[in-house]
Amino acid sequence: MAKAAAKNKTYILELKNGNTRKITIPHTWKMTFGNVVPYQGKGSHSGEFRVALRLYEGNKENLRAVMTDVVAIRDSAIQIVEKRTEVKRQASQRQTTQGMKDVVIEARVTEWVNPDQEEPASAIPQEFMRLTGPDGDME
Repeated sequence: MAKAAAKNKTYILELKNGNTRKITIPHTWKMTFGNVVPYQGKGSHSGEFRVALRLYEGNKENLRAVMTDVVAIRDSAIQIVEKRTEVKRQASQRQTTQGMKDVVIEARVTEWVNPDQEEPASAIPQEFMRLTGPDGDME
């Protein structure tokens, strides 16, 4: 089984709609990423830059897939971390000797996260896991 895995490559694709896709292909396949129409002469610009990801089995005569919804590609062996900051604010009013004052308390948590790692179910607040109907009753 380990030998089969070594003969495959996994790529992470970022799509136009914001989703992410993983593809695993044999290591012998070729990949190209570029214009849908490889050469466009002067004056033939359509106004929209369209690109295609093409996958070939071995050589360019054996086209196996074309994807036009891909905007970025990377090998899954490349590890990436992103800096993310979560901000929580709470507003209240406090009575002072000068009268009522508005107070805003802000908490920031900044951490480095791996965007490819699935978020554990325990990290999702339970309030988001509840299903309620239009009248607020549990479904």
